[in-house]
This record gives sequence, structure tokens and C-alpha cells, in this order.
Amino acid sequence: MLGRSSVPLLSIVSGYLLAGSVKTHAGQPNWGRLIGHRVRTLLVPLLLWNAAMVTLLIAGRSLDPTPWQIPRDAETWANALLALQQPSTNVPVAFLRDLFVCIIFSPLLLALVRRGRLLTLLLLAGLAANVALDLTGVLLIRPMILLFFGCGLALRVHGIDFGHAIVRPWAIAVAVALTVATVWGEAALAALAPVAAVDAATMIIRRFAVAYLFWCAALALADTRFGPRLREIEPFIFLVFCSHAIIFALLSPIGRALVGGIGNPLYPLYFFAQPVLALGIGIVGATVLARTVPMLAAWLNAGRLPPRQLPWQQALVAHPPHHDRDDRRAA
Repeated sequence: MLGRSSVPLLSIVSGYLLAGSVKTHAGQPNWGRLIGHRVRTLLVPLLLWNAAMVTLLIAGRSLDPTPWQIPRDAETWANALLALQQPSTNVPVAFLRDLFVCIIFSPLLLALVRRGRLLTLLLLAGLAANVALDLTGVLLIRPMILLFFGCGLALRVHGIDFGHAIVRPWAIAVAVALTVATVWGEAALAALAPVAAVDAATMIIRRFAVAYLFWCAALALADTRFGPRLREIEPFIFLVFCSHAIIFALLSPIGRALVGGIGNPLYPLYFFAQPVLALGIGIVGATVLARTVPMLAAWLNAGRLPPRQLPWQQALVAHPPHHDRDDRRAA
């Protein structure tokens, strides 16, 4: 539940940032340039990270008790690499495909949102209904992403503060209550309404609520002594996100050898260690790529070259120990 609610939050942030970054040319947004840029920053990483996962799965077929089935036709290969009609081989990066579709829709969405709050509410209601009805069909693998992306656009266009002003004790209490209610009350609601409608409604409410709680936690952490440390790893996060499924696949044989299957009492320790390991391995891998194959590293990282130094090395450069500064002054 927590992991699945991170994608809605990321979609909201993506819409919010896009609404504030649309450049104009002669008074009109330059959508062609924006979409061309997103091809390089979304679709190219989508293809490369899926190709990396496919390479790993093919290489590990002899070690996997349930080996991956190599596609035998062009359509299956297209889905495996580009998520045309279903999630790709590297499942998490299929988000990039849906986000690109949201970018394609953004001229229409922004035009509607800018016509007033009433039309904005009607638009968001329509996008919410689409989660249950799936009117977009194969255009979107997860229609919910378009809903949350639209919410981000609306927040920015209508000047709704997305910072500390939205953190309120009563709102946090409501979000917690809604999360609990949608988890434990879903079965009861299913008896009162069609299953598809109940599933869509509870899923939307729960993910809105948990995304809000995530954002409140992030804002709170940003104001602590951990805030600067978290900002230091931000340049690595896109690459960590795209690589974490591959890292999990590489760690899986080691995890099975150390703790066995899900029924083993030690398995929860391994399960909760995986995100930390993926973060650490992803950051180290990004710096290695940046130093050895910088062009590939930039393509994998949405067009931005990852830092060549690890976060703690950057911190030492920016804030050298006192005795180092004293030595330089003395020199």
C-alpha cells in the first residue's frame, strides 16, 4: 500500500512542475519542444532500462528456477521494451510511459484547468471516473496516473500552496482515518455498490490519503538535520528508481540462499533491507557509470549526468573538516 501510493505522489509532483515549466514562444507554449525533450528524458530511459532488465533475465535463465520466457514475436518484444499495451519487463519504469502520455494530454488538460475551478473539478471527476471505466484503453496502462497528474496541474494553476501550508493536524488525522477505513471497510462497501466502482473509489481515496501523508513526512524531514543529507542524494534518485527492480532481481538468489523463502522468520529482515540496499547500490553504480561511461550514464538518468562523487564525498568537499580549513589558512 505504501509503495503503490508513491507513484500517485510522483504523478502529482510531475503535473505541478510541468505547469510551472511550460515555456512560451510568441505568447504560446512551445509544446513541440517540450514533448521532444520528454522523448529524451522519458522514452529513452524507458527503452534502456527495459533492455537492461531483458539482458539480465536472459543471462540468468540457467540460474532461475522459473526462467523468463524470451518473446517470440515483435508485439511481445515491443511490450517488453516499451510497454505499449501492458507493463514492460522492468515493471516500475512503465510509469515513464504513462507519464509521457500525460505530457501529450497536458495541452488539453491545462487549457481546461485554466478556465476556472468549477471546470477543473468536473475534469478531475471525469478523470476519477476513468479509473473505474478505463475509457482511455491502451493509451494508459494505469489510468490513475493521469488523474493525479491532473491534480498536480490544478494545484499549480490555481496557486494552491503545495508546501508547509497544506500540513494541518486535522488533515493528517482525516488522511489516517480514510486510509484505515478504505483498508478495513472495503469488503463492507462491496455489498452496497458494484465491485469495480468500490475498488476504484477506495483505491483513489486511499492513495490520495497516503500520498498526502508521505508528502507531510517529506516536508517534516526537510526541516530536520537530515534534510541536507536527503537533498544530496536527489541527483541519484531517478537512476535508483529505474534500477531498483534490476537490483532486487540480482539480490534475489543471495536472499534465497541466506534466509530462504517468505515463510522463513528472517525473511522480513531481508525484505525491509532491500530498499536500503537498492539505494546504496544504485548510488554507487551511478557514480561508477558517470566516471566510466558518462554518455550512457546521462541517457540512463533522463539526460542528466549523475554526480561523479558519492553524496558523502560531496559533503566533505562542500564542508571540509575544521582542521583542513585551518591548515589551508595557515598555508
